[in-house]
Amino acid sequence: MNKKVISLELANSSNKGFTTNNKSIYYPNSIREVTDSDVKKALSDKESKYYTYKGKKWEVGIPGANGTGGKERDYGSQLFETQFAIALCKLVEYEQEQISLVYGLPATSIYNESIIKSINKLCGKYEVYEGIRKRTFTVEKIKVLAQPIGTLFSLVYDINGNLRKGLDPRKKYLIIDIGWGTTDLVEVSLTSGLGEMDTLNEAMSDYNRQLLNLVDMKYPDKNVRNLYKQLYDFDNDLREYSSLNVRGGQIHVSNIQDEIKQVNHEFAKRIYDRLNANGWDFSSYNNIILTGGGCKKLEKTIKQVFPKQYGNDILLVDDPVLANPKGFYIFGRKHFRI
Repeated sequence: MNKKVISLELANSSNKGFTTNNKSIYYPNSIREVTDSDVKKALSDKESKYYTYKGKKWEVGIPGANGTGGKERDYGSQLFETQFAIALCKLVEYEQEQISLVYGLPATSIYNESIIKSINKLCGKYEVYEGIRKRTFTVEKIKVLAQPIGTLFSLVYDINGNLRKGLDPRKKYLIIDIGWGTTDLVEVSLTSGLGEMDTLNEAMSDYNRQLLNLVDMKYPDKNVRNLYKQLYDFDNDLREYSSLNVRGGQIHVSNIQDEIKQVNHEFAKRIYDRLNANGWDFSSYNNIILTGGGCKKLEKTIKQVFPKQYGNDILLVDDPVLANPKGFYIFGRKHFRI
């Protein structure tokens, strides 16, 4: 039997994971039950989109569909278990794999004993079909970590667990994690663990909503708001294609630079104002670390908004979208000795 470490994070907007051979997953946190007729109508090359777990068929990763994201998610629900099982199915490679799992939680949930207990109950044997392909695997152990710990490990260690030059995990860092649903602000070090923490109830969903409104006002004849009812599609088109498909053609990102700069500045300033108002001491941190998908867009503006003397101390972690699961995987290799 094959033993391996897998890391997993079912976040507000997306499910992420990482394991050996640099295999990773990253897809929207959405799921819907489908019927046998739905599967039969699907094209053969789409068959693997459908998963069967405990006798029910599911489709995952559809933008705009319901998922298990959000602050009020029920970690003990059958739906969460189904999402959990399917995500792992995407990461296993062989039959009968034995998994030591590192699962990432928001820092504000890490001391919730009920959540930890629900996640630990997910140890056990699983049988999941991806299309017609069956995967059987066992989750033997689960270690739950706060998401900023993943960021820290990803920052200071390479994927093989070697310490990166000039970085010390024992020092204190400020993690700014801009996700889709929330922005987490957390002090962390490996010697003292988690320190001050705060969560802003606005993040990239709010960013994109504000930008969409500005673009819609700038181009009232393009029907932008009605064409992009799903913020995920709006965000994805700007990221992947640098343009928006609208009535009469396209709006290129170069045509909305003023709007992007405005939203970037206002968002970055709200982060700084929140930290400053609550008395966070920037001089006490070895570095200020930016992570999460939103930080790729906001890195430059954050450096401009924060006091100049800290500009050189602000670092964007490598691969901010997958930094947490990569860090969890590095931790897991050390923790489980696999």
